[in-house]
Amino acid sequence: MNTGIQMHINDLDTPTLLVDTSVLDANIRRMATYCKRHKIGLRPQVDSHRSPMIAYKQIAAGASGIACQTLRESEVFADAGFNDILIRDDIVGREKLTRLMQLAERISVCVTADSRAVAEGISQAAKRTGHRIPILIEMDVGGKRRGTSTAQDTVEFGKQISELPHVELAGVMSPPVPPTARSDLSETLGRLEQAGIVVPVVSGGDTRHAFQTHKIPEIDELCVGAYVFCDLSHVYGNACEPADCALTVLTTVISTPTADRVILDAGANTLTRNHRKQPGPPYDCVYGGIQGEPDATLSNLSEGHGHLNTAHTNRRFKVGEKVRMVPIDSSAVASMNDTFALVRGVRVLEVLPIY
Repeated sequence: MNTGIQMHINDLDTPTLLVDTSVLDANIRRMATYCKRHKIGLRPQVDSHRSPMIAYKQIAAGASGIACQTLRESEVFADAGFNDILIRDDIVGREKLTRLMQLAERISVCVTADSRAVAEGISQAAKRTGHRIPILIEMDVGGKRRGTSTAQDTVEFGKQISELPHVELAGVMSPPVPPTARSDLSETLGRLEQAGIVVPVVSGGDTRHAFQTHKIPEIDELCVGAYVFCDLSHVYGNACEPADCALTVLTTVISTPTADRVILDAGANTLTRNHRKQPGPPYDCVYGGIQGEPDATLSNLSEGHGHLNTAHTNRRFKVGEKVRMVPIDSSAVASMNDTFALVRGVRVLEVLPIY
């Protein structure tokens, strides 16, 4: 929605998400520049923002394609004009496989898989429709997520893919990949080479370690997404500065019951219950923090309210005051909301949907 009328952010109802376009553009530019400098491909994960507008900015900055978390998300972005999509999910079940083949009719699509059962389902569906589907082997390099858990499992799965009709091994995927995981990754790639299995692409990474990816020369495609917004967890992890946080939540002070507690109108329904412990004293669990006030942190949530701990700040908040909160997990917050206001400073430029 673009009314053509310049609004101040305080004219917006709360809670609402704000995305500062200047910070957003700088974050996109910084990651693209890093990847170009180190000759690493960039395939952003769009589930971190779920916005075709932002994804187009990433493509314009040099990204080769996009990665989606789900089949539905891929369909939305295909409808928006994106034609090179990696689906980072195990596609299982006849209905989803039918939709995958329909998507393959329209665009270049690649999927991840971590078991023969998944690959066989894709192979059979592709055989029925005459498609050939590229598969990246999803590996688990210490993250205890989905994926093959050992180098030998990866080699065996690679052999199985090569035996199946209408699919092909496109490479391997290993999120997250901090530099400390390089030895595991190198071992797996060495085992694949010894088995005669060609690995065209090694994709992986995570935002917290993205700017260290050049220390893992085996990776030739960086697949990350949260860098567009950043959040308080990245600040705590020294992956960015507070000024790099493009997404904030505009929220209103609705109560000041005590000198050290302020109630806001943004709760778990807006922010999720994701939290992280502060890296330094007082080591509280934090759900978010007030922009420009590092000592004012969100220490508790109900469904519709946030409890702001003001014991360590001299700032006094007033009922009716609107403040901008930096969430602890920007990707999760984006997934919980339907729209965001694109802003420059305190001016609202446009209100856009989140898909």
